[in-house]
Amino acid sequence: MKLDGQDLWVDTTDDVCRFGMLPPGDAGRKALVIGDGNAALTPLPAPDPKVHRINVRGELSGSGTLDSWTAKLSAVAEGYPDYELRESAREAKGHRGSLPLLAAMFRPAVGSFALQKQSASAVDALDESFSWRAEGDYLGISPVRAAGATGQ
Repeated sequence: MKLDGQDLWVDTTDDVCRFGMLPPGDAGRKALVIGDGNAALTPLPAPDPKVHRINVRGELSGSGTLDSWTAKLSAVAEGYPDYELRESAREAKGHRGSLPLLAAMFRPAVGSFALQKQSASAVDALDESFSWRAEGDYLGISPVRAAGATGQ
């Protein structure tokens, strides 16, 4: 179907795919396209890279110990990152809170993150970008702090 002169893609078989987006892996496949009075098998288009992004923010503060930092993290995803985080959230539902949801995409290069709490958009809230928030402690990420700096 067309909306404002643009093709609008809808995959009703995928419960985490937002309206107007095709699931990852569908580009180039043929799909039955119905519109303009005809129906045909049509190759699906490649995605526009500009619509696939994730914005991750973090705030670190001294936790009072020499080897850890208190962290507040947040992320807002669109496009494929949105899709991937919704799938991860759906899969993690039974293990609520045991792993940071963003661990499906990112890992600390140094040290480790001990999750205290996290929250996220509802998996089925397809009318909004997927968002995630977490609080926890980063351990072993700063040799300066470990050597006695206060970090305050």
